[in-house]
Amino acid sequence: MIRVVIADDELMMRSGLRSLIDWKQYGMSVVAECSNGKEVLEVMDNEDIQILITDIQMPLVNGLQLMKQSLERNADLQVILVSSYDEFAYVQEGIRYGAIDYLFKPTLDADQLANALSRCVAKIEQKRIQEAALGAKIHAATSLLELDLKQFLLGNKDSIPPNVSWLSSPCVCMYMKIHQLEKTEEPYGSMLEDILCKELQSLFYSEFIQGITVEIGTDMVLAIFPEQLEPKFPVPVFKKNVEEKLQITLTIGYMAVEGIKSLKAKLTIVKQLEDYVFFEGIGQMMDMDHLLQFGSLEEASELRNHDTEPASFLIHEKIKQWRERTKSPAQVKKEACQLLLSISYALGITESLPEFLEMINYTETLEDVENVLMLRFEDAGRSVEGYAGKLIAKALEYMTLKFREEINLQEVADYIHVSRSYFSLLFKRHTGKKFIDYLIELRIREAKRLLCCRDYKIYEVAEQTGFKDVKYFSKLFKRMTGYTPIEYREHQLSLSDGLTKT
Repeated sequence: MIRVVIADDELMMRSGLRSLIDWKQYGMSVVAECSNGKEVLEVMDNEDIQILITDIQMPLVNGLQLMKQSLERNADLQVILVSSYDEFAYVQEGIRYGAIDYLFKPTLDADQLANALSRCVAKIEQKRIQEAALGAKIHAATSLLELDLKQFLLGNKDSIPPNVSWLSSPCVCMYMKIHQLEKTEEPYGSMLEDILCKELQSLFYSEFIQGITVEIGTDMVLAIFPEQLEPKFPVPVFKKNVEEKLQITLTIGYMAVEGIKSLKAKLTIVKQLEDYVFFEGIGQMMDMDHLLQFGSLEEASELRNHDTEPASFLIHEKIKQWRERTKSPAQVKKEACQLLLSISYALGITESLPEFLEMINYTETLEDVENVLMLRFEDAGRSVEGYAGKLIAKALEYMTLKFREEINLQEVADYIHVSRSYFSLLFKRHTGKKFIDYLIELRIREAKRLLCCRDYKIYEVAEQTGFKDVKYFSKLFKRMTGYTPIEYREHQLSLSDGLTKT
């Protein structure tokens, strides 16, 4: 539905305008009635308004001032001016600003209002069609180029599109890997990785006048752009902008390539980047040409007898060897599992071994591996199923109480007195979901409940369910339910009205 605001300092006039026509018949809904311009601006800060009907003479902010400030907020807003006086100078100024029509209160009737609203609808529809056509054209061209590039890199195509000449020239190649999705302040829910990759690609296209991106897996994006653009858009600045806007941690590896064809030979760099992150940690920037120098070195010597040395000493010694980066992450995880088995059998602690072995395979960094190993022997003798089950139950209870606030993975881990990485692994294994997905489900479920009540504005629903930004809330809600918050409310209320009538 098209959302309308009526602004007039006379209550009778506001009520009269609202009752003059059947708004639903025109596909419209009056979402607010305001007595002055200041109230209208407050509504616009929280609602997506498409039509404004405003009196010219109002206190605090008059109709023309309101129109000017409203159009600064939303250039696509359609405005209808009304007045009890023959204020030709004001009308001229309003039309110059872009008002659709001027209605004279003493002679105003339903047909006049309907005609003015019809012109507004025509403008809105024309704009929508134009934007959809342009967006579809750009999206189709970009999507086709992305697909062509992906097929070329995979070896399914022999050449690049001939109309993209810069791909044959020196380019900068960036591999961008997203980390610690649970820390996202405005999380997107169960489709988090997919949405963030799309947002990351959109930010790239908004900042680089030339370039192309391709998704690699669920949490990595490859971007290529002409080398001459790099000084204008330095990679560190882009990384900082992305992390601030999306509230994520980003690792970027970059390198120069002599055209797209030379990139094919360097595709193994993706694996090298993951290895680098495993050993050095997340959130860094690196020259990937330097990474290509790393190869497989001789394996380190075996540790001394596991049966005679304390478990903690053996673990720390092994961690020291692994930090030398003589082995790949896969080899490190394999050795960690062997170490876990050896010490567990030597000490007679075999309970819950499969669970701990699984946790090692889920780790992303060497620090996580160390945490799992140390935790295993610190909690020796305790049943991990029973112990962890109690921890997760306590965490879920805390989340149910606190989901309306700005809680995060670290806060809940602190509450149950475990490390962040260990809690993340436990939570996923016991619930089958990531922490952030479970938190979002709690929030969206509550948002659905509140939206079934007419008393709450959309921004109030967002605030009361733990979302700081109503735009993020609306985007997430649409992704997860298929409806915008307003559409969901209207759908649920129409169902309720239908049941009441029957």
